[in-house]
Amino acid sequence: MDNLQALGSDVESIYVEEFASTLSKEDLYNILVVDFMEGAIEVDWRDFFPYLKWIPNKSMENKIHKVDLGRKHVMTALINEQKKRLASGKEVNCYYDYLISEAKDVTEEQMIMLLWEPIIETSDTTLVTTEWAMYELAKDKKRQDRLYEELLNVCGHEKVTEDQLSKLPYLGAIFHETLRKHSPVPIV
Repeated sequence: MDNLQALGSDVESIYVEEFASTLSKEDLYNILVVDFMEGAIEVDWRDFFPYLKWIPNKSMENKIHKVDLGRKHVMTALINEQKKRLASGKEVNCYYDYLISEAKDVTEEQMIMLLWEPIIETSDTTLVTTEWAMYELAKDKKRQDRLYEELLNVCGHEKVTEDQLSKLPYLGAIFHETLRKHSPVPIV
């Protein structure tokens, strides 16, 4: 989950004390992004019957609380790792380091939110941009073939790595054009 680079590096796994286990990159993504996106589209029956809003919907409230608690535990573990890194004298010059140096009066809860927001926001915009790129490619067989040839020449049948991105100019052009045509955020 490259979104965690706000913390200075790509996080492969981390031990979360409250879960008493080490979470993989995929687990981190699910807890910090997927669970929240699913919670955002969750339907509360009280929305359809406003006159019944006074009736508690404990199942939904518990589900949202559980998702939020998971986020807090994971973000706390990530922040603790960053504190250990800084205590050892290793600076990375990342968003977290900037927050620590500039925001002296920030509470732990505020720090969790300040670090989590870019993670969820970049995940959403990346998802939307990728979907639009796939849509545009699906409409044009020539462009699909050209991209496939470029990927095959540079990466073979292996997964694309960050180091190879500079050798994939057509892929970059596709995403730049996608961002131009279908911006995931409003441009003022």
